Amino acid sequence: MHRRESGKTEQDKKSSSNASPSMSTQEANPIHLDDFEATSPVKADHMKRLIGKKAEKERQRRGKNVTSLEDSNVVMALDVVFSKRTEMEIARETARQEREMARETARQAREDAKEKRYVGALAMEQRKYEFEERKMEMEIINQDLSSLDDDQKEYYKMLRRDIIDRRSKRSI
Repeated sequence: MHRRESGKTEQDKKSSSNASPSMSTQEANPIHLDDFEATSPVKADHMKRLIGKKAEKERQRRGKNVTSLEDSNVVMALDVVFSKRTEMEIARETARQEREMARETARQAREDAKEKRYVGALAMEQRKYEFEERKMEMEIINQDLSSLDDDQKEYYKMLRRDIIDRRSKRSI
């Protein structure tokens, strides 16, 4: 520590320079709040110290900020807002599910229509095949065998018997 001419350290000078003359008078004549409240209760309310920012933040952090009626009303209003928000979210979710169900129903209807078209096309192809088959059978049955040799005649006779047997089995 550096000593100066007066013999005081820098720290002593700083502490003495920070001291105000009003502090020394307050230390000499302390005012007690209890004495003041006893004489004037109206003035005592005005003399109460306001909560500092640090103390207010600490009180809020600890959850002690819901102390007044106004705070309770704010909390109740927020509860109403949050419950309405929850109701809206439920309504949105319900609407989303309904849209999804409608999409699924439409998709299923499209698939059913596609299947019906496929079945219809398949049936049409089957009828075409049967028509072509009958056409060929009729050509075989109506074939003029007079110009054919014996092996060809025998082949067409065998085909005619097969056609007649198949037709007779189908009708049973």
